[in-house]
Amino acid sequence: KNVSKSVIKFKFVLPETSFFFMKFPDLVTLSPGMAAAVDVSFRPIKKEVYDDVIEFITSNGSFFIRVVATLKEQGLKVQ
Repeated sequence: KNVSKSVIKFKFVLPETSFFFMKFPDLVTLSPGMAAAVDVSFRPIKKEVYDDVIEFITSNGSFFIRVVATLKEQGLKVQ
């Protein structure tokens, strides 16, 4: 969400691994108070933890958001 009082334009850099999939990064323009959703799909090939980052680039600088996919713990209790 754009919490500033000016228009913000940003783009993002796709994750390096192919396990996290995103559409091609177009330039996004946000007016004050507006929000944008960025969809990230996860496509694992093994049962393991996956870790990557998405870089967001604005005219004010860039920042990274970490994306992590973990597995639920599995357990069995026998009585």
